[in-house]
Amino acid sequence: MKCQILGGENQAVWAWQPFGVADDPREVFTMLGSHYRGFPVIKVSDEAKRRIQAGETVNFTYHKRLYAVRGNEVSGITFGA
Repeated sequence: MKCQILGGENQAVWAWQPFGVADDPREVFTMLGSHYRGFPVIKVSDEAKRRIQAGETVNFTYHKRLYAVRGNEVSGITFGA
């Protein structure tokens, strides 16, 4: 299974749940299959997890909408006016 952030050859190892599980999305990683039920899951690699926890800006898509995580904030990115 590919990483939903870095794609390519990066294999997903972690279930990341940036929406609603905790106040800080950098804290919500579990092994795939052990995630909190009822909350969206983004499948990420070790490298993507490292970048998120380091506070780097990372973009990901969920339900055809682009999001960015910067530090402890997740925001939707809107294109056009």
